[in-house]
Amino acid sequence: MNPVLTTPRLEMRLFTPAQAEILVELDSDPEVMRWISNGRAFTRDEVLAHSMPRIVQRTDASRGIGFWITRLRDSDDPIGWFHITVSYHWPGELEMGYRLFRRHWGKGFATEGGLGILDHGFNTLAARKIIAHAMRPNYPSRRVLVKLG
Repeated sequence: MNPVLTTPRLEMRLFTPAQAEILVELDSDPEVMRWISNGRAFTRDEVLAHSMPRIVQRTDASRGIGFWITRLRDSDDPIGWFHITVSYHWPGELEMGYRLFRRHWGKGFATEGGLGILDHGFNTLAARKIIAHAMRPNYPSRRVLVKLG
């Protein structure tokens, strides 16, 4: 069963391989990738060979962790993904993050989705701490993380 998280405007479902095209579209935008790969867009083959297997491996519906494809509730338009996973950088810690389509930047979705992920992490997963990070010059994401606490 694929759990569902909702916020006032968003619906999140754990990633399945059938949603690979969302990843391809996201990772092929150099502006979306600016702080991830220094702006180098990933090719379809790179996403399918590298990004998708990593996301599949880190998504576990039975535990309620992983990458959550996120859509607008009123139109079903995908806005990107949020994740709550075991951290690569800090083993044993839960980490949250997100990647949104540029057309959805500046609309409060990062904060709203982040609050939904944090609610899930603290109230469903019983996490005592959830970490997140953004590169120093990525001011928009740093502001979101400050809002999220």
